[in-house]
Amino acid sequence: MTVSGNNEDTPRRRAKNWAQKNKDMVALSPTPVLDPLDTPYDMKPPAEGLWSNPALRDAHLFLRVNRRRLRSMNRDGLYRRLRRGRMIFVHIPKNAGSSVSAGLYGDSPGHYSMQMYERVLPNAYLRNFPTFAILRDPRERFASAFNYLKYKSTDPADRKFSEEVLSQFDTLSECIASLNDPKVFRKLFSWSHFCDQCQFIVNQENLLSCDFVFSMSRIDLVEDFIESVTGRPIQVGHLNRSKDFEYNDLDWSIVEKIYAQDLALFQRAQIGGLYTSHQR
Repeated sequence: MTVSGNNEDTPRRRAKNWAQKNKDMVALSPTPVLDPLDTPYDMKPPAEGLWSNPALRDAHLFLRVNRRRLRSMNRDGLYRRLRRGRMIFVHIPKNAGSSVSAGLYGDSPGHYSMQMYERVLPNAYLRNFPTFAILRDPRERFASAFNYLKYKSTDPADRKFSEEVLSQFDTLSECIASLNDPKVFRKLFSWSHFCDQCQFIVNQENLLSCDFVFSMSRIDLVEDFIESVTGRPIQVGHLNRSKDFEYNDLDWSIVEKIYAQDLALFQRAQIGGLYTSHQR
């Protein structure tokens, strides 16, 4: 099966038309640079002072995650799934992605970033298939990731990570308080469930590279978007939902500091969704 190059009616064109007619979608023009991610991705991390350069910190840790996932990627399987779905869903961990992936592809292609997709996909896929992601309040996502990895996941790699890193914490508050320790910070952020959401949706120039970004609070809009593009109705539940959690004031402030960029973009998308004006 080949990817159509028809400029008259491609899934990506249908997606753009849908967004332009939807009052809940906000156009971003020009495509924003996501500060402070202004450091080349191949630079080495500082030997100390992790907080002194957030851009360098984020770039280095996410590069490690990308490299690990690229080595294990089944590209033929990925291509088949994307041709079936006719859309490229950037599955950010703990953002209702398992439910969306199940509806589009039958299962999840994996937690791949836009940089990875732009590196491995044929140009025709990126020209004709719309790319989209779902953002979640980073405070809620951090807590959900902690609870999922510590108590629920049966994946062998997740279990090993939990035993090596999360077993030292009895509560979520203890884990959050430990983020001021550079050693703990590095271990946590080497795992994709704790990576910044923005890292999944920017290109190497730190431009927002995803065509569409939705708020997790507007799953109804995601369902309408997918049906409008593919012609197939989809109901997005929330697989892998974790146990309830609570925050205190200290928890909020620390997590907000770490994920300031995620929080800012999530708040912009919270009314519904965002779409970019860039052309491929």
